Amino acid sequence: MKKMFWNKFKVRSAAAVLAAALAFSMSAPLALAAQPEETAASAGTVQEADMPTLQPETPELTFAVGTPLTHESTYTADDGTLLLHTNYELPQLELRTADGALYEPGAAATQSTAVAVRDAFNAEMERCYAAVLSNESELAQEARDHYGSDSMSFEYSYYEDELLGEVVYQTDGLISVLANAYAFYGGAHPNTSTLAWSFDLTTGEFLTLDGLDAQPSTDSALGESLTHTLAMAVLEQIDAQGLSEYYFEDYASYIFDLAANASFYFNDKGMTIVFDPAVIAPYAASAQKFEIPYSHFYNALDSHTQSLLNVPQDEIIIADYYTTKTLWSWFNMTTPPVDSGAPGITVDGLPLARVTLGDVNTLDELRALLCEHVSAELADEWLATGRFVESDGALYAAWADRGSDITIDGVMIYNPHFWNIVPVGIDRFTLRNHKALSWIVNNDGLQPRSCSDLLAEHCFFKCNDDGIAIKTRRRIGRHSRNLIFRDLVIWNDRAGNGVEIGHSSQGDLLEAVRFEQIDLLHGNLHAALDICIVDHSLVRDVLYEDICVEGRRFAFDFSFTVPSYLVFASDPERGKLQGITVLNFRAEGEPGRCRITGNDAAHPVTDVRFEEIVYRCGSPAEERRITSPDELKMELRFARDITLR
Repeated sequence: MKKMFWNKFKVRSAAAVLAAALAFSMSAPLALAAQPEETAASAGTVQEADMPTLQPETPELTFAVGTPLTHESTYTADDGTLLLHTNYELPQLELRTADGALYEPGAAATQSTAVAVRDAFNAEMERCYAAVLSNESELAQEARDHYGSDSMSFEYSYYEDELLGEVVYQTDGLISVLANAYAFYGGAHPNTSTLAWSFDLTTGEFLTLDGLDAQPSTDSALGESLTHTLAMAVLEQIDAQGLSEYYFEDYASYIFDLAANASFYFNDKGMTIVFDPAVIAPYAASAQKFEIPYSHFYNALDSHTQSLLNVPQDEIIIADYYTTKTLWSWFNMTTPPVDSGAPGITVDGLPLARVTLGDVNTLDELRALLCEHVSAELADEWLATGRFVESDGALYAAWADRGSDITIDGVMIYNPHFWNIVPVGIDRFTLRNHKALSWIVNNDGLQPRSCSDLLAEHCFFKCNDDGIAIKTRRRIGRHSRNLIFRDLVIWNDRAGNGVEIGHSSQGDLLEAVRFEQIDLLHGNLHAALDICIVDHSLVRDVLYEDICVEGRRFAFDFSFTVPSYLVFASDPERGKLQGITVLNFRAEGEPGRCRITGNDAAHPVTDVRFEEIVYRCGSPAEERRITSPDELKMELRFARDITLR
């Protein structure tokens, strides 16, 4: 076996464990060490039994990874040819006293809690061990039959069956075991799978993803459920890699059902999620493994699980920051936790939307939730804004009014640590003569959300993510329309798209968008012009005119899609794209790819027109006007009325 871990885990005394079990109302109580009964004394007689009786001390015990269950065998044919090799190894727990001696209670002694915990873990490992071992003789016979059959290949490949497990993470309260299974039974390729167990040393129970969600339900509302939080983290990693097209079309549905389709284990940095080959990606892609830092999901764990983990303090601080930022946005931004599809109410002429916060239905319950994460003073300050209203046993929230007629002119921002300019829900917003210079990852140049009558002109964006990223949000209660971007230079350095519409665009309508006189420099990784609608938004009437791409080419020159994947999605309904025009597009180098794909027949991309598409390429470089879809390397699916002139 690979490296075994012999770190020890301190076990609480039997009395302490019992107290904790009672406090947490744990099911399946574990037996404790027996105490001697009192002996009655005869009146007036001093007997030995009358002397103070010393209670036998429960020895301080520690868990240790002991001698593993191991088995290795080989089977050969009569001519000495290797037919089958098996190798099984799974860890076992043992108990040791303070002096390092192996602890085993006597036959007459009642098992302690620690013994019961040890035995619960070992029983599961023994069950798995027995299951694979019981199959060995049958495999040997199959290998022998295959070797002597007419179907035997010219060069016989012997059978293999392995299950190798080890403890990969250990704390005082928890251990995680990772086991890799490998099997080759003479087929086209071997099969591999991952098994993982996380075991609670305080209760003697194996952990499940479904059982780790924060309680009460109000806590999970801060970051959705644990499984949803983890699934979104996995999807974001896939999206950041730009490899989603290499996964199965419906991979997101399997990711959201983590409990059924993935293994998980803890380590010193977070949780690892593993999908076996052929679950979310083809077999040739092998197993898909995703490392999720504690900061991304710590506050979605229940408090007991949190106590089992040695989470670094900096990860807890970051997790608390994310949580506090979410709470702050409820009161100070346009993102209250509401269900825009649920019936609302009107108070003093102001429309209010129904709040969805699990069991939180009153202002007092909302205050209690806030006080779990921020000071009482800050909670009261936020509540004093009047953003949340209680009515008939339910909570409602008002949309924030972000104002109108706002102009930013001649401002330079150097190295902003996140998105550069983010106008939200504003009517008549103007950005002019602006410069943004950033070398920080995930830095968008301009990201307007649910704005109308917006003008951005004479600006320079040096960013490491999307240059322009337009969205519409139902929570803001406004459509995105009449947006003009002209005379812009965008240096899109490390990731992202040049100019983008969509992705986390979750409103009903985004229309009348104009991109004019745009220079895209050093475009990298994604698309020059990108529209991606993952929710039900209708995007229509988009014009790109006088677009120039210089320097390194984009992976996609044009990407207009209604994809099936659920990254950034908030509902199962897909959107539609209608009326996209590209006029006078010029680029250096050979044409990249062009993707125009709807989701299905009901959610297509329609009415896309290309006119005057020119590339400067060749040696010596010459301008080449594109006249056919093949020259643009068009990928078309659920798309109609596509023209090129």
